[in-house]
Amino acid sequence: MVKPQEDMIVYDPTVGSGGFLIEARQYVEEQGQNARNLALYGQELNGLTWSICKMSMILHNIPDGHIENKDTLTNPQFIENGYI
Repeated sequence: MVKPQEDMIVYDPTVGSGGFLIEARQYVEEQGQNARNLALYGQELNGLTWSICKMSMILHNIPDGHIENKDTLTNPQFIENGYI
């Protein structure tokens, strides 16, 4: 459904363990594009799941993903920058 390209922003408001963001980055790499130019943002309420996501991003060599541990509905983190 989603075909991310480099220079895009991908946002997942219920990021969970980060699988969608990781797949988005891998897709950009498979297309021969520079995945470092893909901005990844996510938000997760559950602290344990958030920490698993952060770890998973590091294990997949994605140190620049922006993952916040807040409730998306009551405390959205990325509105100010226009990401959502």
